Amino acid sequence: ALIYNVPLVFMHVKKCSKGKYEVISELIKNRNSVEEMLSEYVSKLEKHILVDKTNWLWSHRRWKHQRPDSIKIHPNYPNLDE
Repeated sequence: ALIYNVPLVFMHVKKCSKGKYEVISELIKNRNSVEEMLSEYVSKLEKHILVDKTNWLWSHRRWKHQRPDSIKIHPNYPNLDE
């Protein structure tokens, strides 16, 4: 964003009801440095997570079960079991 002088936009998707969503966009205003832009972005993300944690905690059981040995992964995929 700084190199090409384009706006950096934080986007958040809010679930309104079943099948209905609202996309909220917020301009990152602090453009002094990458660190300050990142800090503002992370602050906005943290704010949205704290307001509605249900959108962010969906992965709490993602790795509850291990992959059975009978299911092989693609050879180019990193082996995380080692």
